[in-house]
Amino acid sequence: AETQNLYNNLKELAKTNILFGHQDAVAYGIGWKGGDFNSDVYMVSGDYPAFFGWDIGHIDSTMNLDSVPFIDMKRWIKEVYNRGGINTIGWHGINLASGGSSWDTSRVVNHILPGGKLNKEFNAQLDNVAEFFNECITEEGGKIPIIFRPFHEHNGSWFWWGNESCSNEEYKKLWIYTHNYLLKNKGVNNVLFSYSTDAFTGREDYLSRYPGDEYVDFLGWDDYKSIRTKDTRQVFLDRIAVINELAKEKNKVGCLSETGYETLSKSDWFTQELLGGLKAAPATDHIAYLLVWRNAWKSHHYAPYPGHPSANDFITFKQDSMIMFLSDLPNMYNDQINIKKQ
Repeated sequence: AETQNLYNNLKELAKTNILFGHQDAVAYGIGWKGGDFNSDVYMVSGDYPAFFGWDIGHIDSTMNLDSVPFIDMKRWIKEVYNRGGINTIGWHGINLASGGSSWDTSRVVNHILPGGKLNKEFNAQLDNVAEFFNECITEEGGKIPIIFRPFHEHNGSWFWWGNESCSNEEYKKLWIYTHNYLLKNKGVNNVLFSYSTDAFTGREDYLSRYPGDEYVDFLGWDDYKSIRTKDTRQVFLDRIAVINELAKEKNKVGCLSETGYETLSKSDWFTQELLGGLKAAPATDHIAYLLVWRNAWKSHHYAPYPGHPSANDFITFKQDSMIMFLSDLPNMYNDQINIKKQ
């Protein structure tokens, strides 16, 4: 019920607001790692993101691909939920054919589907994924809602599930099989699925690998280029229009599932490019949230940290009536909410 409430409430909030998210927000930042709900975003703005992004790559190990211990991740996911925030999880899964990373583009999808020589091994991976989701629970034993974003940027060529490593039909079969295995075979009932492309040219391109409305809850895309400067703003506006229109037509929720400007070398990027682009869009009434990528080190970060030149601009961005951080959220897991930002 809480997962259904979260989905309905995000759909309602999208009419007037966009929630801000950050990948690995409390796992590490610039000059620190771990801790008791530490966050660069909090240290700069006095508030936490509304959305917290995680990744379960290397799910069969003790730590994920970015060296975040899974035991800590579960603890933080629970804390996010207790504070009223929202968790979204991606999956940079290994290539079972080669043993390589997600970026090993050796053909494998045909081997992990039913009838393939690695289907048993893939099922074992899915068992681990299901176990993780089923163990994301509250003190009372209730399951914590999760937005799951597997096999993302699938129209690019850099992952083993990408457009040069498997056909559109193979990708759709992979998605449907994963969805059904988790929900029907393993009893996962606290997960919503996000379909997220990389850059795309229009509706047909966006939907080229779409598995069907039954298997998707969120329509997202990852954008690091067209949102970067005003020079490419029209491309961004065209894409956000497609997402918004499709979400409306299909009764889904849209999102900007990954975005950002690495190192934030433009100190007013949050207000002038990101917020400016969102406000220039004809409509964002079906776009619920955006998520900037992680703060790994000084040459690879997407949110400001204390002392960063974009810190003041980020605070101005946060204060805009369109944008919601954690303290702005109503109870997203109730069946009724007051959506007005305080």
